[in-house]
Amino acid sequence: MTLFSKTFGAASAIAMSCAAVAAQADVLFWSTQARPAEEAQSMTEQVLSGFAGGVDYQPNEGGPWLTRLQAELQAGSGSIGVLGSLHGDFSAMNPDDLVDLDDLGVSSASATFNTLAKLGTDTMQ
Repeated sequence: MTLFSKTFGAASAIAMSCAAVAAQADVLFWSTQARPAEEAQSMTEQVLSGFAGGVDYQPNEGGPWLTRLQAELQAGSGSIGVLGSLHGDFSAMNPDDLVDLDDLGVSSASATFNTLAKLGTDTMQ
């Protein structure tokens, strides 16, 4: 059994609980945040419900989050559309593996957050 298979098995329990949403969702939001059931439900119902395309929000522990992300990067394809985690998780990543978000025209009111979002590059990651 490969490490990816083990990670997939751990993540499948979360995915099954979101099955109704996942069937309609266009974007997989893979996150280490809002993991307790109440917070995940609030994230889905209050924060992400206005997204017209639908969002499959799947909160995970740091290990499975990173393992699946690395597997998709190594494969050169995958289904993760949006990543959510703490800044330290992103700062350890290669910025070339992330999408440039400058074209979205979205930024924080905080100059500090905008600088952190660039991950040491010239563009929002």
